Amino acid sequence: MLTHLIALGLFATEIEAGVGAVTAPSERTVIVTTSPGNAARGGNLPIGSFAWTAHFDPSDRAPFAIDWSALLADDETIAEIVRLTISATGAALGVEIDEGAERLPIIDTEGKKIQMWFLVDDAFQGDAAFAGGGINVGVAALIRTSADPYKDYERTAVLTVRQQ
Repeated sequence: MLTHLIALGLFATEIEAGVGAVTAPSERTVIVTTSPGNAARGGNLPIGSFAWTAHFDPSDRAPFAIDWSALLADDETIAEIVRLTISATGAALGVEIDEGAERLPIIDTEGKKIQMWFLVDDAFQGDAAFAGGGINVGVAALIRTSADPYKDYERTAVLTVRQQ
């Protein structure tokens, strides 16, 4: 049911993020900047989205990160992950933010990155949409900074979900 609400745009995951060490390697870390990303996008994803280099297999459990350093002043950190939203295309195919106890989204200890884990509902893991090139899933992240007054930044990262 939650997946259906997300797919309809009626629900986004509000985050109670912890703080910890980001363990996602560089190919699973996207760096957002003030300039839009340059990869072409389809499937109703925002122009200027940033894409992770690594693809995500529907059966995987691995961390992915977003590095916000280029948007933050030297003395500014991420104070809060306000919201993470999976695109309707992804939600309709069972792609979710993993909210298991050991995989909750976190803000890194330096306050410049966030990390999340994805999962695909078991009922969808063998879906034909994930064959071949797979699908591009938009993951919108809204953060709030420690600046006074605070700043909010929202960027969309693109996760390619495909059988590997």
